[in-house]
Amino acid sequence: MGSLLPLEGECPKFAQLYIYDTHNETMNRLNAVNCKQKNEKLDEDIVQGLITMFDESNELVKLFRTARDKFEKDCLTSLKLRLLGRQADDTKQYEQPTCDEIGGLVVGDIGLFDSNRDIVIELKAGELKRITKLNPKFMSLQYPILFPYGEDGYKPDLKWSNDYKGHEPKRGRVPMRAFIAYQIQERGPLLDTLLKGGRLFQQFLVDSYATLEEDRLDYIRKNQTNLRSEIYKGIYDAISKGDSDANNVGQKVILPSSYTGSTRYMLNNYQDAMAICRNYGNPDLFITFTCNVKWPEIVRELDKKPGYKGEDRPDLISRVFKMKLNDMISYIKSGKVFGEVEAEICTIEFQKRGLPHCHMLVWLKEGYKCFSAVDIDSIISAELPDKDVDPMLYDIVNQFMIHGPCGEINRNSPCMRGGVCSKSFPKQYKSESVFEKNGFPTYRRREDPIKFVLKNGIKVDNSFVVPYNSELLLRYNAHINVESCCQSMLIKYLFKYINKGSDRARVVFQDKPEDEI
Repeated sequence: MGSLLPLEGECPKFAQLYIYDTHNETMNRLNAVNCKQKNEKLDEDIVQGLITMFDESNELVKLFRTARDKFEKDCLTSLKLRLLGRQADDTKQYEQPTCDEIGGLVVGDIGLFDSNRDIVIELKAGELKRITKLNPKFMSLQYPILFPYGEDGYKPDLKWSNDYKGHEPKRGRVPMRAFIAYQIQERGPLLDTLLKGGRLFQQFLVDSYATLEEDRLDYIRKNQTNLRSEIYKGIYDAISKGDSDANNVGQKVILPSSYTGSTRYMLNNYQDAMAICRNYGNPDLFITFTCNVKWPEIVRELDKKPGYKGEDRPDLISRVFKMKLNDMISYIKSGKVFGEVEAEICTIEFQKRGLPHCHMLVWLKEGYKCFSAVDIDSIISAELPDKDVDPMLYDIVNQFMIHGPCGEINRNSPCMRGGVCSKSFPKQYKSESVFEKNGFPTYRRREDPIKFVLKNGIKVDNSFVVPYNSELLLRYNAHINVESCCQSMLIKYLFKYINKGSDRARVVFQDKPEDEI
């Protein structure tokens, strides 16, 4: 939170605005977000109204004002304010103060304190002090507009409600993930202040996710002896993962396969997929299903809330996509699209723009596998449909199933790598589908100058169509790429591709090979 007073020559910011020069607080707040430039969009009345509202309603703000009053009376030359987190075995006597008083005053150096317990604010410290993610006031201090009354957040000893009818964990307390999921549910028009936050709500979700992950990693770090980490210390395990550096053998801190997204988690899923492959043979279909933010279910909900955009409600979009995905899996397993299904595996990922998509592998029973070009053409098409015969399918293909355009007609396309499309578009024209020995089949793409669509002002034909199944497109109205892989030798690539994990950024870490976390 930083020091309670700004350093010499610096403008007040963050918590300092409650303490320093409060007679000119409105202008100080405007200047803090203005970067010393005149911004005509900032409304002084709105800022003053927010200040008044917090002073009247938010107990944490009242606490800060008390510190200001004592400072202005010049009765404190050096002030350090410390809100003690409630301990596990404390009674209600030890909860955070709610009236105008200081929670605790510590004179001089605080010394060695447990940074995983308390909120610490230090006068002119010149450094930031960390507060624990488990402090009940953590989110209220970080997001005062989303929690205008300074409401309590998650705390470790939170009990389930007596009216709760769901499955309770053995320990009888609410886990952090369940509490965050509870917070972001809609509960009538008067209780959705959090959901109206827009980009601030998105930041809250990211903060909550990071807090939850940090809590999980802390648990793993403190319970290494219970993770049977001795099984990872063998020389055979080290050599099998290509670790030839003797310094790395016998790692001290292990990130187990139970942690979602870890290397061992992905490796386990890959091995499970290969086990399915050993039992049922090569998969027959590779399907990619991407969320459509213009689905009527999403649009209808957003229309009920004027001013909302799709990106403001990632929770809503994710729920609708999951329901659509569950329906698609059930529909495929029903045998109405591709015939009887023997097995399927899928994984959900999130694109960098935020929309979820799913990669799915499907095994068909023996009588429904694709052994000829006619079999493939009966379920997969890579051509533009006839606009007069099926206008609805034509519109969906035009909107979702056209790649690029790229290549010579558009060298600035994001898919271009070294002057060539990374997805190998535009494809060659073929009068009939052909099986390739080592990869996906080459689908039928007949050259037809009459059939074309306009994409970004450029005419594109069948050579830019992404393979699709017309029945799935008409049912789900989204990007659904369907590929036949029954003859493919790229099985390991397929399984590694769907278990590759989330998008990553390349950064530099300090070299600590003994700590996987």
